[in-house]
Amino acid sequence: MNQTLCHRLLCVVFAALFSFGCEEYEYTIRIKPQGPHISRTLICSQNVPEEYLQSIARIYEQRIDKSTFTGQFEKYLPQDIGGYGIYHYINDPMGEVYAYIERFRGSDNPAEQLQNRFDLYDQVVCVILDWFEYELGDEPNFDSLQQFIDVEFRTDIKNLDIYTWLGKNPDDSEREEMDVRSLLYMIERDYMTLNDYFSIKEGDPNVILPLVKNHVARQLGYIETGQIDKKLDLLSGFDEVVDSLRQFISNSARCIQFIDEKKKEIIAQGESFIEPDFTSLESDTIIEILLEAYDIDLDLLFENLIDFAPYDSLTIKIECDQKPYFTNGQWQSDSAILRWSKKVRRDTHDDLPFLCYAYYAIPNNEYQMEHFGSTLFKDEMLMSYCIWRNGLDYAHRQEWDNFIAGVNPGDALSQMKVFRFSDDTKPGIDFKDVHEE
Repeated sequence: MNQTLCHRLLCVVFAALFSFGCEEYEYTIRIKPQGPHISRTLICSQNVPEEYLQSIARIYEQRIDKSTFTGQFEKYLPQDIGGYGIYHYINDPMGEVYAYIERFRGSDNPAEQLQNRFDLYDQVVCVILDWFEYELGDEPNFDSLQQFIDVEFRTDIKNLDIYTWLGKNPDDSEREEMDVRSLLYMIERDYMTLNDYFSIKEGDPNVILPLVKNHVARQLGYIETGQIDKKLDLLSGFDEVVDSLRQFISNSARCIQFIDEKKKEIIAQGESFIEPDFTSLESDTIIEILLEAYDIDLDLLFENLIDFAPYDSLTIKIECDQKPYFTNGQWQSDSAILRWSKKVRRDTHDDLPFLCYAYYAIPNNEYQMEHFGSTLFKDEMLMSYCIWRNGLDYAHRQEWDNFIAGVNPGDALSQMKVFRFSDDTKPGIDFKDVHEE
């Protein structure tokens, strides 16, 4: 084997230590809508590496100083921090409407992310099934254990992984909730008790194998593990697990085939191959053979279970002339600023992106008062109206504008509700949702 398991584990550990000790970069984005375009300024903290800053500088029109960039953008927003965003503006006689949607980092392809994770766990289940069949296949109720691992356990580890995936961001309140969901899930399915959980949390590794041993015994139809202690010696401790796996790989057709293929590959490269002595294989070699024979990516497995990526601080501020009627940001009425703040993972693509959105509409009160006697269209209704009217072809828009110009201000709403175009089509907006003040 070219790379030992210990070396790979050390790489993972060092990656974790590096990420935990990593400096946090801070980014502040200030946005000011200006009609059809926005003015966008990005301010980076002084510790952001120059290579990152140079990449950002290629996107913006102007670099004000070492860490500040500014520019104007229409429709599509720059991928400065990593992500994708759009800005939409419509200027209509009824008013102006604005829409801002942007995601930062992460991946917007959760189906692929989850499928990769599920494929990994499917391979882990294959190892467990083959190993237990080798050790416990002659048990009268082995079919029951096999069915449990193949169906229920396979589903359970995937569900628990989804909880882990959903709760990755450290400043999300959902993270603690997902941990508790996972705990309740395992207690409900009799994997552990609350006492077991607290023992594991306190760092007692001796709790885990007895739990596994008890669960396997129950699936085999034994009430007490003492009835089959001899058979379940393979789960009595770490050394026993290693001894059992050592015997398993020496008899596993899949592992033997993998070693034979590895031998041919090494010899074809003109190198010598040392036949493994299965009776004295070290634990890291045993596990590495299993991982490679079953196509299990150890690094991906650890990444799924442990959050190694460093986090950066991101703040977005938008100057709004009116409070948005639909947003997930925090509205600061004293400064007319819409604000978001979030920790986002750096250089990773296996979690959901941080999403910001805001819709707001500014009615043209003077125009609406002149034609309707009141402001009929505002907020969401104004947004829907402007999108609909601006989507009309020239002929229909002219016909509609002529109709609006001639409506009776005292009866405008009822006239709009019964209006038909000359081709007898209805307007593509439901005026039943419009209410007179």
